[in-house]
Amino acid sequence: MLIKTINLKSSGSITPLVKYLLRYQDRSKIKEVDIVAQGHAKLIYKTGTRARTVNGLVKAFRQQETLRLFPKSNNTLLQHTIISFNKLDNEAVTDKVLLETAHKFCELKNELGGETIIAIFQHLDKGHKHIHCASSTVNNTGYSNVLNPSLFAQLKHELSAHIEHTFPEIQHSTVRHGLAKELSTPELIENIKNSRESDKKELLTILENTYKNVTSKEHFLSELDRLGHTHYKRGDTLGVHFNGKKYRLKKLGFDNEKLDKLQVNNERNEILNELQTLREQSNEQEHELSR
Repeated sequence: MLIKTINLKSSGSITPLVKYLLRYQDRSKIKEVDIVAQGHAKLIYKTGTRARTVNGLVKAFRQQETLRLFPKSNNTLLQHTIISFNKLDNEAVTDKVLLETAHKFCELKNELGGETIIAIFQHLDKGHKHIHCASSTVNNTGYSNVLNPSLFAQLKHELSAHIEHTFPEIQHSTVRHGLAKELSTPELIENIKNSRESDKKELLTILENTYKNVTSKEHFLSELDRLGHTHYKRGDTLGVHFNGKKYRLKKLGFDNEKLDKLQVNNERNEILNELQTLREQSNEQEHELSR
């Protein structure tokens, strides 16, 4: 298994992350083909809270943060851990495997850092099965439960060993954790670039599909929000949150000028439609008079 963690320090990043992790939760509003394409995103395990909705989980994480005994401006507020299996193990990685992985992760995290709120989500997109773990960084006694590198390495090794022992049919997901230290700097840079490019391509597809089906800039931004990719604004700069990162829309080819054209094109189409309607009505009247 590949295990990596992202630290979130901004309180404004909590809601976008939870929305992303629970995207496509309401399947009644989405075509089945879209569900399959985007992957089944659902909450499969949690500890420390009864919340199951976006608003409920965000509220729970923020309330847990109020327990912190030594708050600082640069505290990590939430940890986003991704646990991935090799795509060659897709058939072997059943719901039971994902649930056991989630349960063991929570058990180790609470044991090593102190009990806290953890919510774990299953995603089946990107060609391989994986889970996302959103963890508060404050344990129930008010102290930080962020694991130092040594304890995090212990968690990874124990979790991997447990899954390999419990599910020997998983043959292709064994990872030598700590291998990054053995890679050269150029190899590390290349790995990071490939990861970013993959996210960027996925986001571009979403932006292009959304752009085709909206009628104004406001409609475009609200549709991104509805999909769980919350937009942000800094002066004249527009951006979007995606996979825990921020992207400027201008750098992705969707600047203000292009978005403003949506309104102009929509108004022009409305005028053309009105003219066409008037022509048809006029032709009908002339036809009636000629009888």
